[in-house]
Amino acid sequence: MKKQKRALDKLHESYEEDMITKQVFLERKAVRSRQIQKLEEELKDLRKCSR
Repeated sequence: MKKQKRALDKLHESYEEDMITKQVFLERKAVRSRQIQKLEEELKDLRKCSR
């Protein structure tokens, strides 16, 4: 999950430095955000199972 969050931070930096377009930023951000959400849900499920 940390890796995905770091990638999201780098993506934001690339956009701020005009290295990528707004459209590319939004598309990639959506993908990363979905991946993070999925990982968070998996972690939540694992915590439920370990109780």
